[in-house]
Amino acid sequence: MKKIPPIAGIMDIDDMEDWLELQDSEMQKQIAEGYKEYRQGRTRSLDDFLSEKRH
Repeated sequence: MKKIPPIAGIMDIDDMEDWLELQDSEMQKQIAEGYKEYRQGRTRSLDDFLSEKRH
């Protein structure tokens, strides 16, 4: 049997959280849906969004 050495890495906490989120299939579906809407032009600017939320 071939021995495989253990592997360790150091990752920034924000990168770790992003990586963990991407392991979730539901999160992957939400990202894909959001990207599809973006490509279809069904988005609005952040300024418009924030303006709407303030009123």
